[in-house]
Amino acid sequence: MRNVDRPKKPPSLCRNATRWRKELLAALSSTKQDRELINRRFNRYNKEDIRTALKEMYGGLCCYCESKIGVVSFYNIEHRKPKKHYPEYTFEWDNLHLVCQMCNTYKSDKWCDTNPILDSARDNIQDHLSYKNVGRIRWPKSHRGTTTIDHAQLNRQGLLDDRLEIALPIMDAIHDLNDDPHSPNAGLARAQLKEKASGKYGSLINWLITSYLQDPGASDP
Repeated sequence: MRNVDRPKKPPSLCRNATRWRKELLAALSSTKQDRELINRRFNRYNKEDIRTALKEMYGGLCCYCESKIGVVSFYNIEHRKPKKHYPEYTFEWDNLHLVCQMCNTYKSDKWCDTNPILDSARDNIQDHLSYKNVGRIRWPKSHRGTTTIDHAQLNRQGLLDDRLEIALPIMDAIHDLNDDPHSPNAGLARAQLKEKASGKYGSLINWLITSYLQDPGASDP
């Protein structure tokens, strides 16, 4: 999990969020519960401009596990504060995130008022989460970090294996740079590490660079 900047509210939410919220709450409070109508009103947030804004916001990566989505799994729109328990937040832009199917399934409708799951656009993630070793664990540094790991199951075996597969060649590149920091290819190798840190599992790659690369800010002469 890493920090992102939230873009402007998509036009469909600007135009409709207040009305959608009012109509959803009215349907929920009706004495004659029409489940089909309620479901339709719950799902009004699933618009193209909202999906596009969230994909750009997260670079096509899951807001929790940082896996790349959209190739082998569908994009899901995550309600950080679950719409089942907090329907009034269903169309709140600040409550919407991009999530992979696996994290979405694990988190489901979980919510902790005391130590809520982290928000990539509002919380400083590094204050709450870190890695304990080479890709093995997302280590909690706070109670909210623990909630985030538990609710999204960020230490599930598939993620551990995938992180390790990413981490090992990164560590090889770091060791090569440490052994010969002024080799002809050192500048290119550093640039490639920096590029990888902006993609899948970027928080892990940044942690590896910070923890193991000698003078990570150095550049080729």
